[in-house]
Order: sequence, then C-alpha cells, then structure tokens
Amino acid sequence: LKEGKEQGLVVHNLSMLNEIHKFEVCTALDVFEHLKNPVETISLIRDALHDNGFLFVDTGDVGGFASILGKRSNPFLYNGGHITFFTKKSIKNIFESNGFRIRKLLTEVDMNNYYITLGRRFPNIPIHARIRRKFISNPNILVLAQKI
Repeated sequence: LKEGKEQGLVVHNLSMLNEIHKFEVCTALDVFEHLKNPVETISLIRDALHDNGFLFVDTGDVGGFASILGKRSNPFLYNGGHITFFTKKSIKNIFESNGFRIRKLLTEVDMNNYYITLGRRFPNIPIHARIRRKFISNPNILVLAQKI
C-alpha cells in the first residue's frame, strides 16, 4: 500500500473497500494464486460489490490439460510465488459456496476451441495464434461470477 501511495496511486486495503463505496465490477487477474486465503478475499470482494455485481478472475489451472502434461515443470504455475492452486471444479465450488453464481467459466480447452473457431472464421487475423499459444503455455481458468 505504501509503495502505491508514494507513486501517487489511490490505494486502499481490500478490507476497507466496502466502507468507501460499492462496486459494480471487480477484477482479480493473476491474483488468487498468490493468496494464502482466497476464500477470505472472495468474501471481502463480495461485500464490496453491489447486489448482482460481477467479479472477473483469471488464475492458474492445475487441473488443465497443459498443466497435467507439463507436470510440475510449468514455470507459470510452479514458480514459487504461487501458493494456492485451483482446478475448474475447486474454483467453481469456492465461488458458489461464497455467494456467487458462475456466469462463465473457461479453461484452456475452452479457449483453445474458441481460438480454433476464431482462426477458421478469420484466417487473415494473425493475432489469434499468438494469444492461443500464450494461453496454452500458461493454463488459466477465467471466471465471471455474479453476486447473488
């Protein structure tokens, strides 16, 4: 917090969010795998959201195809900074048991299929192949959850 404030950023402790004002959307990209207690964080975010507010999360997927093939050698998942690990099932259970409804949950298999379809529909757009390679080498779960 101190470093952010020194750089002129508006920074608040997560536990203070619901005291400031409510949010319609919260994003946590590549955050949950670094937390000792992600359930507590989900609860704090839930309290900071408006009714029917959304939480968008991107986190590593240890149950995905690329993770299983790469075993523990995947540097994106097993780099020492990641202390909490998720599968599609575990992340779904955590959200649903903490007052959220899953609106969309995608894994690298879902994304791979999406990028294959995208590539077939728009063969002249080269960006899809780079994004697809990045996603498969860094297997993630993308979650869009709505507060209920």
